[in-house]
Amino acid sequence: MNTTLPVFLGQGDGTSSPELLTLFSVILLFAALPWLHVLAIDGLTPTLTAWYSMWTASAYGSNTWKLLCEGLYVETARQPSVPTLLATADRGVVLQRRTVQATTSIGPNCKRLEQEVRERYGDQELADKVVLILKMALGLFAYGQPSVDVEMFCLEASLRFGVPAPYVSIGPRVLTASFGSHPPHLLECGRDIVCSYLADLHTLAVMITRGEANDAPTALYVCDQLLKRPRPYGWLIQLVAFECIAILAVPVVLPGSYQDMPGAALICASLLLTMQLGKVLGIAHLEIMYISFAVGAAAPLVWYYVSNSGQPLCHIGPQYIGPLIIHLPGCQFIWAALELAQGSMVHGTARLVNAMFQVMLMAIFITLGWQIFGRDWARGSASIIPMPGQSSTGPIASLPPSLWCPVPSSIPWYVSQGIWALPLVLFLNVHLNIRLRESLAPIACTLVGTLTNGFLRDGCTAETCSMPVDLRNVLVAFVTASAAEVARAHNPIPQLECRLHACSPPMVTDCIRLPSDCHPIPQVAHFHTGLSSFICIVPALYIFAPGSPAMLALIGQLHRAAGEASYSSTSAYAANVATLWETITMAAVTYMLGVLLASQVRAPLLAHDCHCSP
Repeated sequence: MNTTLPVFLGQGDGTSSPELLTLFSVILLFAALPWLHVLAIDGLTPTLTAWYSMWTASAYGSNTWKLLCEGLYVETARQPSVPTLLATADRGVVLQRRTVQATTSIGPNCKRLEQEVRERYGDQELADKVVLILKMALGLFAYGQPSVDVEMFCLEASLRFGVPAPYVSIGPRVLTASFGSHPPHLLECGRDIVCSYLADLHTLAVMITRGEANDAPTALYVCDQLLKRPRPYGWLIQLVAFECIAILAVPVVLPGSYQDMPGAALICASLLLTMQLGKVLGIAHLEIMYISFAVGAAAPLVWYYVSNSGQPLCHIGPQYIGPLIIHLPGCQFIWAALELAQGSMVHGTARLVNAMFQVMLMAIFITLGWQIFGRDWARGSASIIPMPGQSSTGPIASLPPSLWCPVPSSIPWYVSQGIWALPLVLFLNVHLNIRLRESLAPIACTLVGTLTNGFLRDGCTAETCSMPVDLRNVLVAFVTASAAEVARAHNPIPQLECRLHACSPPMVTDCIRLPSDCHPIPQVAHFHTGLSSFICIVPALYIFAPGSPAMLALIGQLHRAAGEASYSSTSAYAANVATLWETITMAAVTYMLGVLLASQVRAPLLAHDCHCSP
């Protein structure tokens, strides 16, 4: 049984293995069993009719033109600012909100109704304050703010509103809060990164903690309006951005070549198709597993027909990891280390373990998918170095590569980290839902970081500024985070603020409206956005985060278990000997240290945002 594909090859004469074909048939059978079960119960015609009805009733089939317009939507109009919404809120509408919103959810990713929270408090004024704090906490956490910062906001807002004895603890899935002697609240919560919502909620949170939004019903009404805003980009724009991120990650994030970019594009297309299919089938909660499987299945096929270009086998590494760059939990490792450094042991540990589990699942399912079209794909390659007595075929030749190519990238560092990094950051901003009007600061901060990293990594020599990789990580993160701290907007309306040591009288302790002789010191993006430094640095962390090294370390363990040598004195190729723990701990801690040092250096300067004219 001859085959034109290099798949299922288990015989020395180039014919396919009956055992492998049988295994593949069994896999297809199990994948088709649910559909066969439906067909057996309902019959062919009713089943097809039901599927067609489900399609036409869904958002995908109801109105194709409307759906396309929604997919191509880009927010260009300026949204009313948070101070404007607070100043123009109609008092009658604000007071009616208690009745209108009583049967709505208390916050994003939470099924608990607002009415259920209010029932515990006899005083409606106190209930407004508690609902505001909980809604803000759920919103900030759901859209990307670190849990330590959210807990700090809850405490500061409670003190500002005079809510008695506040206690708030945020876990990965449950927010626990109690106020005074009232029964505690256990609210479901979830985490994502949607920077458009986060920027607005962060602005409102800053104004609440500074006393500029001291009326709880009005702030609650504004919070509702912020959460009802549409996302700044349509679904089709998001898909295009995802595809472009996968392609541009090859030269910028990974040591790939120009020949690797078409391969990453095709593999990412299979990932996107699988991801959308999973949403249609209602199994989005298993997304990490089936998209990793799809990437592992597509990568050897794309390599054989499209993207090898006569390159060494190690070049397939950037091609299959590039499409997964968004799903790799590299940022989670860094934020876990940051939360541990800030004393949040439970949250930091939970996030670290969850990220480790996620990257393990990805490595396992990539390898499983690889067995479909990648069986013995590396047979006869010089990159396979078995241990004495081990075969160079079979499992050892059927695994994804665990090392980057030993030859430096052919793309100059200033091209990859400067020219190619710019469109990558633009598409990362789209994926993170950073509005076009607010994109300048994240772009500038990320480019500062990538150029610094490229210069220290490839522009320095042993005689000049070359340094160990871990020290370089600290310096790059410090420079990037410092740029983010400079670009952050402490207040979207600088005219409302004057710090204690900036202007007389010296006894002023709260933010007040500035006198005519007191002027804020201009800052990058200070007058344009309410972005926090967290939002400014997130795109950079997607580039620097240690997700891909953690993936390669796990695949290296599979290579060693299959009998591959971990060291060779005659070849640059061997199995990756790094462990998952040492890979993530050193990289995460070094990047975290740079971010933390930047914030601590900036902290003493926060009280000097204003200066006075003589």
